[in-house]
Amino acid sequence: MYGVESTTVVSHRDVKSRKALAELAEIYKPSKFTYSHAAYQRFYPVIFEPYRDKEFKMLEIGIDTGSGSLLWKDYFPLVDLWGLDMNQATLETKGGQSISMVIGSQSNRSFLETDFLSVTGGGFDIIIDDGGHHFEQQSLSYQVLFEKALKPGGWYIIEDIETSFWGKGQALYGSSITRGGCEIKDTMFRAMQRLTEVVNKKFIDNDRTVFGTVDHWVKSIMFGSNIVILQKKDEQDCFSENLYTWPNRLANDCPAALQANHTSYPPEKFTLHAFCSRVSN
Repeated sequence: MYGVESTTVVSHRDVKSRKALAELAEIYKPSKFTYSHAAYQRFYPVIFEPYRDKEFKMLEIGIDTGSGSLLWKDYFPLVDLWGLDMNQATLETKGGQSISMVIGSQSNRSFLETDFLSVTGGGFDIIIDDGGHHFEQQSLSYQVLFEKALKPGGWYIIEDIETSFWGKGQALYGSSITRGGCEIKDTMFRAMQRLTEVVNKKFIDNDRTVFGTVDHWVKSIMFGSNIVILQKKDEQDCFSENLYTWPNRLANDCPAALQANHTSYPPEKFTLHAFCSRVSN
């Protein structure tokens, strides 16, 4: 079950906070900044500081108590902030009432690809997945939203990657973890590790993917403790999509060595190939 709650957003344009993110974390105390296994204020300023005086659009999956929404509204005075959560109760929080909220499941592909995109319009500059933290939720949200809801050049962040190491069957938000462990290869953490090979596909295999052609949009990937930060390619990256200049220098066990006349992508609406074709024209 899902729905949309339109809210009146209180303007913060004339009350610009210049407090550091760590200071605001002490004021609002969202769990993402208070737990020692998270403490994301160590990572975010490097990426987020350039947005503080800009008008931009941001989505956070997982609203919880709403304290994080209040923090972001203070930190980003000009942000158009959206929230996605399964829990109707988040609409009643102070934070939920200060942003544009959508109620629905991040693990429902049909909902994400239709109703969610229709209501929000997509075009987000920043997406933070602080939702249910199950593999099924993290992986599906990435597959749909990174490709279809995030602007080229935007940032996609997956918090609480720790659940990749939890034991199978551990309870989390009313459901059991279906996979997890230090040696298990099909967790979200391991998938993100393999994604580093897709980023370097022109030297390895131009067809290399983890989740599909959505992966070819990934410009860079950064790992921190309990967090993965991805940046999406934009028009500046189209030139780099050309095949490797010296395939003959690659080792024989690299498929890219034999892909000199290779075409990687189907011309679908949201693929990088289609995007770069429009840019070149």
